[in-house]
Amino acid sequence: MIHMPRRLKKDILIVVGVIAMVWGYNQLFTPESAHNYLDLSVGAYAPDGARINGVVTAADPETLTIQSTAKVVTIARKQIVEVEGKTLHAFETARAVRAVIATILGGLVFWLGLFGIKS
Repeated sequence: MIHMPRRLKKDILIVVGVIAMVWGYNQLFTPESAHNYLDLSVGAYAPDGARINGVVTAADPETLTIQSTAKVVTIARKQIVEVEGKTLHAFETARAVRAVIATILGGLVFWLGLFGIKS
């Protein structure tokens, strides 16, 4: 087994902790990009009021293009009601929970790197 100096271990823990915290903050506090929906299965209401299920094939900041078995429809992002079989609220909640967990674990790893390993 390769021996690593303690200072290197501390530095690695600090960097990993900071990366996890930055990723978590980024997920929580930046607006979600429309490109996050690409290739996901979504359910939405079409402009004519009909319910459509399909896969997102193109994304703009305000609109998504959904391809279903019957047709290709462009809809506004606010018309999405379901993503990957979950309601939109459940999908966003799961994303936020992952971000909070990453932020907390990143903070713990950061503090472990600062104070847990004695130089």
